[in-house]
Amino acid sequence: YIDASRFIEAANALDQRAKGDASVDRVALLTRAAELYERAADPGGAIEKLLEASALDPAKTALSEKLEVLFRATERVGDFASHLSERAEKIADKDQRAAVRFKAADVQRELGDSDAARETLLLVLNDGENEAALAWLVDDAEVVGIDRLMRRVYHHGAALHDPLLAATFRVSQTAKEPG
Repeated sequence: YIDASRFIEAANALDQRAKGDASVDRVALLTRAAELYERAADPGGAIEKLLEASALDPAKTALSEKLEVLFRATERVGDFASHLSERAEKIADKDQRAAVRFKAADVQRELGDSDAARETLLLVLNDGENEAALAWLVDDAEVVGIDRLMRRVYHHGAALHDPLLAATFRVSQTAKEPG
């Protein structure tokens, strides 16, 4: 198929093999199928196969990097942000999960969705203390107001794990009280 420049047929054959044979490296076959879809000028097909491969191996950063290029080229940056959020949920390693969530938050901010970025960074804090996420949220508090941010942080339970956050929340509540 490849010799005859029938890239889509070749990609379909690889896809069928990946789905039909449990003994093969499915991620590698799906990644190769995605490359063939790209050669056939079918970015949608390439994205679909890379998403399948990423679902099988969410810790594989190279897949997400390829997806970013394709999503940006097809002006589907919102879909890339969704992919990152979904991918983060499946990653077992806390540090890698946090890195993927930071990337998702960056993309969400790029799209102008600061609320989603805030929620994503609060998920980083749910995993435990993270100075970078906390610093971003504190900076963001200047924009959205400390009270609103602290309610969100406290609501997500992050304050339960961090005495400084809990104290800051109590101070922000006390400062609102008359008298």
